[in-house]
Amino acid sequence: MRQSSEVIVRDYLKEHGFKQKYIAQVLGVKEYTVSDIFCNRRPLKTNELVKICLATKTSPNEILAPLFDK
Repeated sequence: MRQSSEVIVRDYLKEHGFKQKYIAQVLGVKEYTVSDIFCNRRPLKTNELVKICLATKTSPNEILAPLFDK
């Protein structure tokens, strides 16, 4: 079964030591909103992914690479 982009982003951030509190600050939202995104209760918007990439100094391609793996 293929994972959602939200779960892939969550797993990437967790593996690299980024906390939900920091991501909430980056996005300008409450921590529960980040939790909703990472638990698939709310979609991750494109502009939010861009903000996460800028804050973590990475690219969407790097974060979302598992979507394109076999």
